[in-house]
Amino acid sequence: MRRKNILVVLVSLGLMGFGICVYAGLDLIAPAPLTNVPQLIPYHGILEKDGALVNAIDAQTVSFRASLWDAPVDGSKVWPAGLDVFDEHSVNVVNGRFTFNIGEDVAYQHVLGTALYLDIQVMGAGDADFVQLGGRQRFLSAPFAIAASRSDGDFDINGAITASGPPLSIQGSAINSDDPLSLQGSSGANTTVGGNLAVAGDMTVTGDLVAGNLWTKVFEGDVPQGPWFVVSGLDNRHSMYKIFFQGYILGNAADQRLLLRPNNDAQAHYRSFVTMFGDYAGGEWEATGLYLGRSCCGYTGVINLEYNLNASNIGSLNFYVSSGSSTFFNTNGTIIKFSGGGSWGSSANITSLTLLTSGGGNFAGRLIIFGLKP
Repeated sequence: MRRKNILVVLVSLGLMGFGICVYAGLDLIAPAPLTNVPQLIPYHGILEKDGALVNAIDAQTVSFRASLWDAPVDGSKVWPAGLDVFDEHSVNVVNGRFTFNIGEDVAYQHVLGTALYLDIQVMGAGDADFVQLGGRQRFLSAPFAIAASRSDGDFDINGAITASGPPLSIQGSAINSDDPLSLQGSSGANTTVGGNLAVAGDMTVTGDLVAGNLWTKVFEGDVPQGPWFVVSGLDNRHSMYKIFFQGYILGNAADQRLLLRPNNDAQAHYRSFVTMFGDYAGGEWEATGLYLGRSCCGYTGVINLEYNLNASNIGSLNFYVSSGSSTFFNTNGTIIKFSGGGSWGSSANITSLTLLTSGGGNFAGRLIIFGLKP
């Protein structure tokens, strides 16, 4: 078969001579194949010899071999690997028409960082050797863009993005407040991640992050110096709260108990106690709030506490139960560890939490509150 007698016509491109056609659904630049996307490039056209359409069926099939090079002439072969290795196909040709899938013989692996040129060679039955079809053709933008599962640059998606099978991985040299990853649904809709979401680094969520039973931060802020502090506007659907506080109570003539009151309820609806360890030992009761701990002997005390409050519904009994611990380091060098709990005899939904001192002494610090919805 002589080179000048071979003509390939790609019907879909309307071109005379060598060409390639790539259709949607191909994954050409994925570093690892997706299980539901074939790593194949359809190549088809019309083959003529001496002005006549070729017919070669079964034993008279035509052999094609494909390879990728880094230059239109000469250069180096970059796929398949190996000097004498090619993607080879024995193809039936009917009325000149033929088709085969590049990558079906040798697994296709895309090469980044260089222009790519496709080289197709053909040999018919009885021919001595392969001949090249019309010179190499460069891969242009369409083969790189169709069904790509990886982007090495910026991309915008207007619509839904669905990842089934292998995890969806979004990586960059930096993801920060100036270059954020934003997952949003339409107005009033949720963005749903079905499965595991792995985040390497910080993740900032504005609004509620809901994933089954998940703690939600409902407050974080500085408590200015004063005898009380109120966190209001809490979601009354939360059935449990976890409270963290780090700060201090200023020394006063009397010991200053630090209390917690849901809904700022000042009535005698509480039964609360603490057990003390450290430089002082014993136990104390409190009926005007949930008892978190106290300073000692008129000295300023540095506080570190964690406290839990949750609703309990047992038959007709509706109330809140609490437990927690705190450590007070006083400026006279003494340390008191408090471990305690209590109950708030109310069935009301919690809409606010108040921290206060029993003796009117001033305190300040950093407060963080998490809520859990049932």
